[in-house]
Order: sequence, then C-alpha cells, then structure tokens
Amino acid sequence: MRFVRRDGPRIFLDSRDLIQLLERSEPVSATELERELRPRHGRIVLTYTNVAELVAQTPDQRPDHARVRDLMRRLAALPHTFLRFADLPSLEFRAAIEGFEAGRPPRVVDPYVIYWWETFWSLPLPLVRTIENPARLGLLCNWSLAQQVEGLVLLDPDCLRVDESDLVELHENIADDRNRLKAARGRADSFAAGIIDQFIRHEWPEPTGGIDQFCAYVASTPTACAGWRLGHDVYEEFRGNLTAKPRKGDIADFAHVHLIPYVTHATLDRAWRNRCEQACQRRAREGSHLIGAEKIYPSLAEILRAL
Repeated sequence: MRFVRRDGPRIFLDSRDLIQLLERSEPVSATELERELRPRHGRIVLTYTNVAELVAQTPDQRPDHARVRDLMRRLAALPHTFLRFADLPSLEFRAAIEGFEAGRPPRVVDPYVIYWWETFWSLPLPLVRTIENPARLGLLCNWSLAQQVEGLVLLDPDCLRVDESDLVELHENIADDRNRLKAARGRADSFAAGIIDQFIRHEWPEPTGGIDQFCAYVASTPTACAGWRLGHDVYEEFRGNLTAKPRKGDIADFAHVHLIPYVTHATLDRAWRNRCEQACQRRAREGSHLIGAEKIYPSLAEILRAL
C-alpha cells in the first residue's frame, strides 16, 4: 500500500527487531503491535534488506522454506508499506537540482512503492511497466509477500545473501578512503566530491548556476538530498574511525541510514546508531542540521513508548 502524507507513524525495524517481534513476541506480539498501529494509521516499513535478512542461510545451508513462509505470513499480517532505496539518491538529487535551478526548496521525494518486488527491481520503476512482460508483472503483483520471497529463494537464493565479494569490495573502498582522508571528517571538498560523483555516475549535465553553487545549496538546505547527506556524514564517522573493521552486516545497516529521513521511527544496531548521533552532533556544532538522529531508537520497545 502506498504511503500517503495523512498516514500515521512509519516504523522501520531492522532484521534483529523483526525477528524478536515475529519469533519471540518481544517486546510485544505481532497481534499486540497491530493493535497499537491500526488506531494510529501506523505501518511497518519494509525494504528489500530488512525482509531478505529474515531468510537465514549460508552458502552451505539453504533456508528453511516452512520457516520463511511462516515468517512472511506473520509479517504481511501487520499494517505495512514498502520503501525502495535503490535509486533514492537519484530521486533526491533530481529534486534538489530542480529546486536549485528554480530558486526554491526541493520538492518532497516519495520513495514508497506498492509491492515488495519493486523495492529491489534493478530497472527504474517507470521503465518496468514499459518493457517487462505484462504476464510476469501481473503474476508478481498478485503474489503475496510470502510467495514473492519464497519464489525468489527458489529461483536465486544467493540474491538474498551478502557474499564474500561484497565484503571484499567494502574493505577495499574503505581502505582507499582511509588512505586518502585519514581520520578527517566534515571536509567541504569531500562533501563536494560526493555530490560531483553523483553527477558523473548518472551522466547529468552541470546544473544551471554552477556545480559549486549547487554544492553550497545542498549544504545549506537540510531537506535537499536528506538521505544522501545523512549517509555521507555517517559514512565519514565510520571511515574516520580507523580501527573500525567492516562486517557483512554493515552493508545493509549503511543502506538503512539513507532511508531514515523518510520514516518517523527507526531501529539500527548500536554502532550505526552511535555513528548517526555523532554525525548529527558534529554538524550541529558546525551550525548545520542533519535530519535523522532524532528518529533512531535502540529498540521497538523504545519506539512504542514514544508513540
């Protein structure tokens, strides 16, 4: 179901909290959570990653299909909505470029989608219905969440798992950045380089008014590229801690950071929660603002107390 602005709380739970909720009824049962959410028009926010991480598997151990099916049925029974962050930076930067060139704040970005398969489809969604097989799309749209996940597990179980090559690439990228930037955080040239990288990656022309002025616009406008801004600064906290060793779980956790501005409450593990807080505090000392830290909680229990 697509999120609309009149809706209530949108709660993102990482896989740890979803497992505790669905399998252990901690801090409440799924039925009790539903009773809390429905009067408030609240929803659990599901993405590719926090759903895929529920499918326990290793290269040598295939997932338990009965367990996966049961988990997904219980998850789908909760009020929920789906969020796609695969192309969120692109959406944010397009909105920011339009705002910058028009001399106004950026328009609101809507990363919510209708179906779980839309959260991870490789093609930009406007193209999907143009070039994909209509019968295939019809099947996907009629499948339940359990059917979508189980179908994916049967067809390509590896796509739901972070493998060693992903971790090797992460190690290499962080090592390169640490060699260049050491423990420095908050450098204007690093911020501008991140913005320019988006233009290069998407082959966008320089915005009218100049790239330097656009960088200044993004830096001074908290709602411009809010997910990317938070991700950039939180990554700097991670990269700047020269003793922090990347783990497989960091890949999904870092992706989750980018969606924080688009939910009302979220849980992250302690390390990434601390990095978000450190990034926001650092920017506050510099006189700017990041949208994020105030939305992050250590557990679902804390979120329920805040509702």
